[in-house]
Amino acid sequence: MKRIGIFMILAGLLCVLAFVLYMIILEPEIPLLIKFGISAAIIGLIIVIASLVYERSNKKNRSDEDDLSKY
Repeated sequence: MKRIGIFMILAGLLCVLAFVLYMIILEPEIPLLIKFGISAAIIGLIIVIASLVYERSNKKNRSDEDDLSKY
């Protein structure tokens, strides 16, 4: 249940960030530099979250293997 909850939170966050990015790109009154900066920040946030989830899943798998190798 914990993994499903985390997945749902991340999926919702990804949807909201994608919508914000989409709306920022379409807004004609926002300067190009601001559009680029906000887009880069949102994409960077998504990459960081994805890498943290990936590292955590690999760390958990490695710790399970290490515990079994002791016996």
